[in-house]
Formats: sequence, structure tokens, C-alpha cells
Amino acid sequence: MIGIEYVDFDGVRTDKDWGLKLLSVRIEPPAAKTKTIDVPGIDGEIDLSEIFGDVRYQNRSIEYIFDAACDLAAWPALTSEIANYLHGRKRKAVNGFDRSFYWEGRFAVDVQKSDCFLSKITITGNVDPYKYDIEDGSEPWKWDPFSFRTGIIRNYSKRQINGNGTITIIGRRKQVNPTIITDAEMTVACEGQIISLQPGATVVYELQLGEGRHDLAFSGTGTVTVLYRGGSL
Repeated sequence: MIGIEYVDFDGVRTDKDWGLKLLSVRIEPPAAKTKTIDVPGIDGEIDLSEIFGDVRYQNRSIEYIFDAACDLAAWPALTSEIANYLHGRKRKAVNGFDRSFYWEGRFAVDVQKSDCFLSKITITGNVDPYKYDIEDGSEPWKWDPFSFRTGIIRNYSKRQINGNGTITIIGRRKQVNPTIITDAEMTVACEGQIISLQPGATVVYELQLGEGRHDLAFSGTGTVTVLYRGGSL
């Protein structure tokens, strides 16, 4: 575990920049947004939770507990520095032990759970229900944050299409509308739909890419970039 006991908040690392050692992390599961109707005269209830497609989730909470390893004289300045950077602001948090993903939400220093005499600082967050892939396919694949256990290599940038070509996306749990950038008129076929693309960036609302394999078959001549950022529970 040496070297991974930290959190990176939008480029600020808790170990290198604040001298904090991560002691524990608690990530609560998100509650499902359910909707049921109790109809008299029938057994049970009618469940409408997935009437508009996939089940949706509420935000979840994260709690980090750190060892500040500082004396009382340094405590006020350190906690103010952390609060000025984090408190109430929307940040992306990358856990050192899970660097292929980030959490996004608003964070705060929890003074009720922090203790200057024990040098313990608690940071809490109200974050999106999904953790998101660091990579969205628009840039060359990076070795450093890749996990051989859960990682998916995404490299969908500036693919040359000469007549026909296919880009395959391995999706995660969250349903995502991909963005497709082209420099020429094209069509893309996927999951029984054929969609016309104009030059520039197009958010393809007709496609909801979730778990599994998705083959995007392009027709035309030009360059294509697909932006897809997966989300995992």
C-alpha cells in the first residue's frame, strides 16, 4: 500500500501538497431512484423505476480520514489552506489506490470529525453516483493510471475513415451519449440505427452506450474522434 495513500483533488495531492496520510476511505453506495404505485385490488405494487430506461441513482457520500502529523501551532494554517481550496467547491477526486477513475462532486472539511489534538482531518464529499474513467478516448492512452484489473484501453482519436471503418467501444455501467467529432459529412451505424453526422462535434443522443461491446460503423471519408467517458458503480 506504500505510495497510494493519498487523494488527488484536481491536481493537488493530499500527501505531497498538504503532508497528509490517508488512513481510511468510506464510499457509500448510491440509493436507487425508485418509483412504485400501490394499486388497490392487486397484489404488490407496480414498479415504474425503469419506465424511462435504466435505473437512476441519487448522489453518494465519500468520507476521507487523514493523519496530518502536525503540531498544534501548524494546525490552523493547514486546515485553512485545505478549506480554502476544497470547502464547498466542485472538484474531481482521484484515489491513489484507484487511479483509473475519478469522483466528481462538492467537498468540505468536516470540523465535527476532525481533531487537532489527534492530528486527524476528515474531508467529506457529496459526489455523483458513478465514478468516471480518467480516459475518454480523445488522447493517446496513458500507461501510468491504467489498471490491469478494471482498465479499458480507450484510443478513439483521429481515426481515418476511407469509405468504411469501425470503432469499437467497450462500455461501462452508466448509459452515455457519445460525442463524435468529424471533419467531413459521414454516417454512423450502431445498434440498428443509422445517424447522419455533419463536420464538427455532435452529441449523439440517439445512442445510449452502456455495458458491453458497441461497434460504431462509419461510412464516408475523413477523420473521426469519439469521446466516450464510462461510468462505473
